[in-house]
Order: sequence, then C-alpha cells, then structure tokens
Amino acid sequence: MLLTALALCTFLAQEPSKPAPATGVWRAWLDSPGGELPFELELRSTDGKWQAAFSNGPEIQGVPLTKLEGNVLTLRFGHYDATITANVTAEGKRLDGEWRKLRGPSEWTVLPFHATHGVAPRFADGPAGDPAAFAGRWSARFEADPAPAVALLDPREGGVIYGTFLTSTGDYRYLAGTHTDKRLRLSCFDGAHAFLFDAQLGEEGGLAGDFWSGDRVHDKWRARKQADAKLVDPQSVLRPKPGARFDQLSAIGMDGRLYSLAEPPFAGKLRIVSLFGSWCPNCHDEADFLVELDKKYRARGVMILGLAFEVTGDVERDLNQVRGFAARHSIEYPLLLAGKADKGAAARFFPLFDRIEAFPTTVFLDAEGLPRSAWSGYSGPATGAEHTELRERFEKLIETLLATNSPGAAETWGALQKVSWLHFGASGGLGLSFLADAKGNPLVHERVYGIVEDQPDVEDGDEFTLQQERVVPIAVSNLGLSYGARAFQFDRAAQVLVNPWDCGDRLAPNEMSCAPLLDPGQFRTATGFPKALRHDTTLVRREAAAALALDARAEIRALAPQLLPLLGDSAPEVRAQACWSVGELGLASARAPLLENLAHTSPAVRREALRALARLFPSDAEIAAAIAKLRDDVDPVVRKAAGGKSGALAERTEPAAIPFENR
Repeated sequence: MLLTALALCTFLAQEPSKPAPATGVWRAWLDSPGGELPFELELRSTDGKWQAAFSNGPEIQGVPLTKLEGNVLTLRFGHYDATITANVTAEGKRLDGEWRKLRGPSEWTVLPFHATHGVAPRFADGPAGDPAAFAGRWSARFEADPAPAVALLDPREGGVIYGTFLTSTGDYRYLAGTHTDKRLRLSCFDGAHAFLFDAQLGEEGGLAGDFWSGDRVHDKWRARKQADAKLVDPQSVLRPKPGARFDQLSAIGMDGRLYSLAEPPFAGKLRIVSLFGSWCPNCHDEADFLVELDKKYRARGVMILGLAFEVTGDVERDLNQVRGFAARHSIEYPLLLAGKADKGAAARFFPLFDRIEAFPTTVFLDAEGLPRSAWSGYSGPATGAEHTELRERFEKLIETLLATNSPGAAETWGALQKVSWLHFGASGGLGLSFLADAKGNPLVHERVYGIVEDQPDVEDGDEFTLQQERVVPIAVSNLGLSYGARAFQFDRAAQVLVNPWDCGDRLAPNEMSCAPLLDPGQFRTATGFPKALRHDTTLVRREAAAALALDARAEIRALAPQLLPLLGDSAPEVRAQACWSVGELGLASARAPLLENLAHTSPAVRREALRALARLFPSDAEIAAAIAKLRDDVDPVVRKAAGGKSGALAERTEPAAIPFENR
C-alpha cells in the first residue's frame, strides 16, 4: 500500500453529517491545457485523522498536511507552497476542486483537480503496444530548448511504462503512463511538477509529440532511439570568471540577519555551495545527497552551504519556505537566502561563473574561496545510472580537492596571536589583540580610538585617545574572524585584516605599515608607488592603492591621479580598492570611471564605487540618480550602501563582554 511507513501530519475529523471521502486508491487528474493529467492518490483515515500519498511510477510521496473540514479536503504541500482543495461529493466517491502553486510574488499556477474512487488505469488508451518499440534510451529535442535531451523509457507489464527525461537543467523526475501500438503518454504530479507528455510512434520508429507543464507551458518534442545518447557534461557547462571571489558575497541567514560569506561559519578546507530553491524538485533530490555528504565529510573540513533563490521576494515568507526545506531533509549545514528565483538574477548575485543555467547549480570552492569546479543541474534518483555516476563523480572530486594542502583555522589563529593589529585614520583608530580564555576559546581585546584633545590617557600617538575597549569571544576560521557585527578576512600573503564589506577598514601588525607587503624602500616612495601601481602582481597593485590613500605625506598624495588606470583593472579586488582610495583622496577626476563601475559584476566594486561617488559628489543630481538605481541591486550590501534596504529582518547582536578581571 502507498501509505506504508509514511509519517504524515494530519488533522480534524469530519462532521458526521458531511460525506467523508472513501479510503483507498483513487484515480486523480488535473485538467491541463493538454487534457487530463492523471496520477494515483491514496487516502487513509485512522481515528478521524487523514493521510494522503501520491504515486508516480516507483515513487510514493506523502502529503505533509492532510485535513478534512466539513466536506472540504485539503492537501497541503508546504515545501512547494502548493495546495489542493477539493469538495467531497457523490457519497464520498468523487473529489472536485483545484491545485494552486505559488510561482511568483503574486502569481499562481492553477489547474482544476478531480478524483474518482477506485483502481483505474492512468490512461485508458486501449491494448498495449510492443514494449521493445519504446524501451531504451532516446535522443530527444524540445523545440523551445536548443540543448539536447535524453529520454529513458522502461515498459512494464500490461502496457504500463515508466520513464524520465534528462535535460541540461535537470531531470523530469518520475514519469508514469501507458503505451499502445502507436501512442505514448506519460504524466507526473508531485505537488510542484504537473507534466504531461503525449507522442506518436512514427513508421520509422521515432517519437513526436507534445509536452505540457502546469497551466501555461506547451512545447513540441521529438526523439529517436540512440543507445549512446547523452547530455553535455554538466561539469563543463559553466566557465569561471577570472578574479571573482566567493568572499565578496553577502546573504541573509535563517535568523533574518545579514552575513558576509567570508565569515567563519561558512569557511572550510573545501566548500560545496548549492544554488537552489525550495520550489525546485531537483533541488530536493540534491539536498538528500548533500545531507549524506555533510555527514561523511564535515569532520574532514568540508563545508556544505546552500544559497536559496525563492519565488516571492518577500524575505519573511521566503525564509519560512527555506526553513521548511531544511526541516524536510534534516539539513544541518548552513542555508542562506540569496535572492529571487531567476537565473539571470542568480548569475548577477553569484558572479564567479559566466552564467547560471540551472537550479540547482553546485559549486566546489577551495579554502581561499576560489572556484575549482561547478556542476550545472542535477540527475536525481529517477535517472538510475546517471544518478549513480553523479554521486561517484562528486565524491571523487571531493577526495581530489581535499588532498590539496591549505592552511586551517589553527594556522590562522596562531598568526593572529603573534602581534597586535592596528589601524589609524583621519577620524580615529582600531586595535585588536588576540588571546584565549582558560579553556582555550579565542577572544579579542578590541580598542577603539578617537581624536579627542586635552585628554590625559593618550596612547599610540599624541592625537589619538583610547575611547573604549572590551574583550569578547570570537569565531576563527582559515579565512579570518568575526564577532558580533564585525568580520575581518585574514590575507595571509599581504599580512592584513580587511573588512569584507569595507575596503578602507583594514588592520596591519602594529610594528608594520598599513601595507606590510610593500617594501618601504622599494615601493613606498614618490618613485616607487607608480611602479607598485603598475606591478604585474594583483596583490601588489591592490596594496599599493590602499597604502597611497592612507599615506599622509603630501608628495605621495600628489600621486593620486595615478590610481585612475586601476579603476579599469582586470582584477575586481584591485578595482574595488582603487574606488575606495580615490574617494578617500577626493579625486574628482575619477567621476566617469566610478560611474562605469556601478555596473561592474563584482558587488565589492559596485559598493566602493557608489560610496566614493556619494562622498565626492554629494550634491550631484546625476550621481544621486545613478546611485538610487542600485537600491534594487542583487547584493544586499550594495542595496544598503545605495540607501535601500538590505532585506535583513534583524540587526546582528553584539557578544557579551568578558569582565577584565576574568579575561
């Protein structure tokens, strides 16, 4: 029976005077634009509590919420934001109503729903045809999609046939139907998908027919038998963009707060990032596998992370959907809300690759946040051998990447503790020293300095006064640290701590300059800075741009125009730093390239360009209008910097300070 071993939430006994639906198997269907879209439904009642399940071929899916109120039966698929509501008629032997699924902020897919009690064929098409005419692997093409597809068809006894289609964006999951001498019909309904295929077998053995999805998609398709039919390798579809970094991105956590993806909770020796949606059945299939990988590899330093792209744009509602997704699959790895369910918007949010073709897209990043591989789409359990191959290739790739040596959190913590870290600017300064409590837990001693005249307790220079200090717990990873609303990336090569949300917020070891990488005699002179700004090494150019803006010497600040070429640098991190620097130096001649950088693919570049423009041209109407457009940017930090809303529902809380006598 379909409901064996299903654990379902059910409610509400029916009123005695109303007809209750008959228990057992029902033939159900949706009135799709292509005709009846059938599937099998089973209902069961125990002590007035109702349970329901659907079947598509070998797959049986329980309905998370089934309830009967009066003569109205409701089947709720909360994880897909979809519902069937039906009236019980004909003495409990018929159901009539509708299926509704949210597909946009205020858009719904709606189809009439019906069901009659009793076992009946999925399609009543007449005598079965020759199974051999349909069985096997087919090369398929859909008119609306230039990419090749593969059909897998598996005839069973009595004219029943199971199958699926593999496409470049994922598979069509479990299809079931019938075949006659010349006709093939397949369907699937799982709460989210409503698929209907109808095709004729031609004289030369090819298939040609129609495909309908939901209430508005119709396409033509053709297929021919081909034993070696296959898709383009999903690991070769996407191309990484030079210089793009994962740690430039930000998203909203399940607590409604904004996080940088450079922070310790999202770090690892290897990171597997899934771009997914709770509305996407293939993403649900992938989540089950990612949960397995998380249990197997977390202890070895693999961090799995999900970035959700949801349908409404309503942060609170979308977060609830993602929380439901996590609960359904018992997910323990971090999930964050990244944006709306649109491939173009996802590509703009996640600029590490040339495009995003599918949900899910699975990205493999090294310890530094650089892309090492990506997998477009997902071949789920319905694809059989393809799913087995995918699992094997994922694990082989993980093992290969784990074999690469990279510094861990312990190495970063050791480097941080060796020195104090300081930054002093025109309006004040910040000092950080790192220590551990009696149990070895990491702490930071934070000191905030200001310029306050005539104060006796002056430290680190006559113009700076210690204004406040505290000791608080911190989180540390191989990439950096965070505490409360503050986060810093540790750039091991440059020996600096940099705020991932602000290029100008950087600290260096106290005995060194603001850019320890630059040799003072070679680069930090009036003749050396121009060489550093044109250096072949990305890191040298970035550090030179930062150091020039922070240098108080008049002869060095006079070199500011030489930053202009860096506003067009090929490396996003250099561009972002140069944008901040020209704003810090008041370089009005940077107006045109800064405006161009408002459209850059890197959120760090857009963020620093708009801040520089706002600082340099506070009364310029054209600048104000250009910045205002970024209030709808895909990146939450850019939106906030432009005067819009980040989307966060709550502010980050500060950790409780540890009393100095107990530090």
